[in-house]
Amino acid sequence: MSPKWIKMLITEFRIPMPFTLDEYQRGQMYTTIQTSLLESSNEEGVEVLKNEPFSDNADMPEGYSSGDYTKKVYNFANRFPFFIRALAPKSAMQLTEESWNSFPYTRTILTNDKMKEDFFIKIDTIYCEGKPEQENAHELSQDLLDTRKVVQIDIAKDTLSNAWKRDTPEPSQFTSAEVNRGPLATDWIQTAEPIMTCYKLVQVKFKWFGLQRTIESFIMKTERKLFTSFHRCMFVWIDDWFVLTPNQLKNMENKADKQLSGTPSRGMSRYQTSAYTIK
Repeated sequence: MSPKWIKMLITEFRIPMPFTLDEYQRGQMYTTIQTSLLESSNEEGVEVLKNEPFSDNADMPEGYSSGDYTKKVYNFANRFPFFIRALAPKSAMQLTEESWNSFPYTRTILTNDKMKEDFFIKIDTIYCEGKPEQENAHELSQDLLDTRKVVQIDIAKDTLSNAWKRDTPEPSQFTSAEVNRGPLATDWIQTAEPIMTCYKLVQVKFKWFGLQRTIESFIMKTERKLFTSFHRCMFVWIDDWFVLTPNQLKNMENKADKQLSGTPSRGMSRYQTSAYTIK
């Protein structure tokens, strides 16, 4: 008798942020650049393979068929649980990420060449003005709504281990000198102005008999940590990116892409990454 596979996990992460949509878009671009550089080392990190415009993508929702396409390879073997590293070859720890950014909508799909159709992580994100109060931002069918789990992330309250904090201040204790935002009080989600919300719909499939639910649950927990860490950084780094124009950020991205193309390079400290010249 063939094994019966469990339904894949579906979780919607709702992440409110004290920004306008325009501010979030610039902060997201800056934080993506910096975290990609910080994650890179001799053996592990990020390789940028493509960064180019896309158009007429029929798989994207109506109104979001053009934008920016990126393709990256992640080499993060040490982030997987020990028993997976012991069972699987090192190549199975390598993930290919394809992302279609048509802000305020993005789609990211991660796959693995070894597992092929037996593994993927799909993240659909829509960015909306306002508090995290939309109950069906992705317009899901009733079947998917019945399966979906909702998790709200609060960057001021949610705890992270030191390894995920990136040596940054707590959002509940940080005040921006540039725009005078923060610290984020206990009730900041109800009182912040401006405020917007990221609705991240994450679908995970890991078809490995006996380990499916364990690994899918591990991936969801890791995604929550990644989202929390990323958005904490975006907020406390606001003084670094708030005054940057889209053209300046694009110049930074182009320089980072050149560094991250081919063999992953040694990671730099946050202070070293600031050496990128803005023109």
